[in-house]
Amino acid sequence: MRGKDILISGSGIAGLVLAWWLGRYVVPNKTVVVFPIRHSGDAAVIFLFRPTRPLGLQHDDVKGQSKALQTTFRGESWEVPHLLDRLTGAKDFYFESLDQITMQSWHRGRIALVGDAAYCPAPAVGGGTSLAVIGAYTLARELAEAKGDYRRALQSYHNATRDLVHQSRVIGPALFESLVPSSRTSIYLGMLLLPLVTRLPGALRHNVPLLPRRAVRAMRAVSEAPVRHGSLPESHESL
Repeated sequence: MRGKDILISGSGIAGLVLAWWLGRYVVPNKTVVVFPIRHSGDAAVIFLFRPTRPLGLQHDDVKGQSKALQTTFRGESWEVPHLLDRLTGAKDFYFESLDQITMQSWHRGRIALVGDAAYCPAPAVGGGTSLAVIGAYTLARELAEAKGDYRRALQSYHNATRDLVHQSRVIGPALFESLVPSSRTSIYLGMLLLPLVTRLPGALRHNVPLLPRRAVRAMRAVSEAPVRHGSLPESHESL
């Protein structure tokens, strides 16, 4: 099942000199981020947006992807028109949707999935590595304790990781909402709170998360998840 799509397009633009460390342009459902690539002297530009309808583009249709990007961001202010003009000369144009696929089960027959293949919170949002390590350890433990009964082992693996996986599914949508706000109110609050938080004393700033609270709670649940330790089979005790 696919969640709400957010489309991301990135590229490196040669010769674009930045006078700032990072520039960001935000309007409802659209975000543009520009930052320097120090080792090359180029600039990286990331366009994020929520499409109003399915675009129906193929992965190899670079011309159609570029046209969709131009159409979506046409008429925007700041440096956006200039960035769109430079897009045709980009060396490494990349266009992809950021989706969250939710599965009801991560095993079938003798096959089990682990990590991002089974329960990725979402691309590049955090939590995926911790989940993968926990899942791999849990699967190995259940297989060892099942003594050859793979059906029982895989079902136990699913049962042991299910609640944590469900909690982790909050991370992606919550973070994407902060990256691509859907309303002017959200944008205003974000712009208002960020400077205030960064000016707080260190002790207070540590307790005021810059990320959405739902995402922070879910990340904390993953990082602090208790893992039941199993015992190795007798044949492996000497290893």
